[in-house]
Amino acid sequence: MSFVRPASSYTSTSLRDPVKLRFGKEGLGLCQPQTLPEYFKQACEMYSQHPALAYKNDKFGNTWIYITYAEYAKQVQRVAIKLIELGLKSFDSVAILSSNCPEYFYMEMAALSIGATVAGIYLTSSSEMIYYTLNTIEASLCLADNAEQMLKVVEVKARLPKLKTVIQVQGTIDASLKNSEGYYSWPELLITSSDSNLYDQLLQRQSNIAANQCALLILTSGTEGLPKAVMLSHDSLIYQTKALAEKIPYFRSQKQIFMSYLPLNHIASQITDVFSSLEVGACVYIAAPNSLRGSFLLTIKQVKPTQIFGVPRIYEKIQEHAVHLETHSSKLIRYALQWAKTTVKHCQEKKPVTKWKYWLARKIMQQLKKAMGLNKCTVLLVGGAPLSQELKSDFENLLMPLTNIFGLSETSGVVTIAVQHQDNEQIVGQPLENIEIKIDKLNRDEEGEVCVRGRTVFMGYLNDEMKTKETIQEDGWLRTGDWGYLDEQNNLVLNGRIKELIITSGGENIPALRMEGLLKKQLPCISNALIIGDQRKYLTALLTFKTEWDLYNDMPLDDLGPDTTLWLNSLGLNYKKLSEILDGSKLKTKDYERLLKALEAGLTEVNAQALSKAQRIQYFTVLPKDFSVTSGELGPTLKIKRTLRVPCFTNENYVRPLHVVGRGCQQHTFSYPMLPQKPCLNITAVETCIFVNDAFSVDMIKKTGINNGKQKTETLTRVEAKSYLQPAYKNDIV
Repeated sequence: MSFVRPASSYTSTSLRDPVKLRFGKEGLGLCQPQTLPEYFKQACEMYSQHPALAYKNDKFGNTWIYITYAEYAKQVQRVAIKLIELGLKSFDSVAILSSNCPEYFYMEMAALSIGATVAGIYLTSSSEMIYYTLNTIEASLCLADNAEQMLKVVEVKARLPKLKTVIQVQGTIDASLKNSEGYYSWPELLITSSDSNLYDQLLQRQSNIAANQCALLILTSGTEGLPKAVMLSHDSLIYQTKALAEKIPYFRSQKQIFMSYLPLNHIASQITDVFSSLEVGACVYIAAPNSLRGSFLLTIKQVKPTQIFGVPRIYEKIQEHAVHLETHSSKLIRYALQWAKTTVKHCQEKKPVTKWKYWLARKIMQQLKKAMGLNKCTVLLVGGAPLSQELKSDFENLLMPLTNIFGLSETSGVVTIAVQHQDNEQIVGQPLENIEIKIDKLNRDEEGEVCVRGRTVFMGYLNDEMKTKETIQEDGWLRTGDWGYLDEQNNLVLNGRIKELIITSGGENIPALRMEGLLKKQLPCISNALIIGDQRKYLTALLTFKTEWDLYNDMPLDDLGPDTTLWLNSLGLNYKKLSEILDGSKLKTKDYERLLKALEAGLTEVNAQALSKAQRIQYFTVLPKDFSVTSGELGPTLKIKRTLRVPCFTNENYVRPLHVVGRGCQQHTFSYPMLPQKPCLNITAVETCIFVNDAFSVDMIKKTGINNGKQKTETLTRVEAKSYLQPAYKNDIV
């Protein structure tokens, strides 16, 4: 039976300090605390012969390999004993720098079983970011995915005195490391036998784990600065899992099939793939590495999941896949699908539709869902970013409604879920059982910051007491940083992140996400829209066209996507490549002028829906490529980094002028005279950049000047860069 250590506070910033638990007054809120090792053991005993994990291995071709819950438990116990043998102690930290794979699951549960904490690291992290993370969590052991990731860790290990062990999962460990102390390959490590006496030590470790101590460290995505380590207790994670299962009853009503494709260091993947699977005895199919590049669509078709969680961008890709299937079907099938979607739409709009027509439409749509692998899917959860009305409607017309949820790492995952159908895409539903919500600092529209209190609220940020106090108030309310209100049915309605609100030089608060969503809806050719205007007098829209994608390298291609070509064809334009459009901008062709007018018309329509004059977009430009994770504009979960630096490409190949909305698309050229602040250095050039929300990558800004007759290049910080500009232009660098 699990126990709770005495604690004096609901918050903690130390791995060794437990926290008080915030029990509810009734129902699930009164459930007894558990530890994750105990929870895991119960699940493996209850579903012992059920498949727990499924994965593919190059040695076995395209065949799925299944691991039962009983085998899962044996593997975890084996790894746990090895960790004790390697010298890991209670409260040590284990970092996992790996793609989703069985070894990730084994290592996580094994580390938790010996009283250690676990933290995942994104594979896209640089060596310096890996150093920052390992140092922040004070890692004793790191599990590295392959030779590439191992090399990153090797580069920084000398600066990490607490990091004693590094284990490589895949491939052969480099020969230079084989004789070095502390480096192991996964197969070689587990092939050696362990001392049988260590099993008794494992049981003793497990009996000393408290439900109110830290289990998981979730590194925030870093889209708003350097990542912070969110501390989540055993109890908060188990309560989150149980409360979510209660909120979605059909989780228990059928055999569940989950698909693990989002990085496991994300809180959503942890709750669904690792813990909810234990709650309902689901089989978790592990998608191939880099599946976010597009292969997850093939995995969906193969495994036919019963539930999916994704950010809106994931569902955009699924919807694009549905359009692709329809486009490449026969005329008869295309006609049938169009008829079925129209019939479903009429039914949803309360227009008269006979029962047999609706029955037939459902049958037709079921065939499309079957072709996509979604015929068994009972819930499509969407969160992490605002859902557009257009995307919501598209899935409703496919009879696959999206279920909006709201949550964050600091609440152990989900806070609210819109179980009932909602017409407003901004409604994210009502909270989980015994979770409280209040709106703080209400304005005249009854809007304010969303605050949350309950058993799922995190312990604190590791070793960061100041940030913890800023985030969790003394009375236990967590400031989420989200802006919203509660409607008459007590549903939470979100209007965006407070840090994503643009505050103009006139003091107006602009919900950028709303305008960006309207832009993408009005202009179907646009893949990403980013509005900037913080501390400026006006708003500027940065647009990217939808293009084909290099799935292997996760980079946009030059070929325009189907939505873009279709939109261009409606204008009488026959562009096939993005480079053709960019060349047209340079030559100022008539076709390009027609394109600009169409974009301007779309922006004008969007401006007509602006809630105030300050929310109207004054300028726009088309960037020469789409955003991607690889090039750094998107975070690992495909959300735009609001602090990104966007090159303007003002070189000899492309000129990216801003175009004025509502003035005949005239070009607006900005000139920023330099002020030579240092007498010995005459500044003649600064690499062109856009400051988005007053931040950018420092190492990309350089100044070139003449110093004593010689050319000299130096790296500028943001403050230094602005010191060379006239005051009127300090917030208008484009």
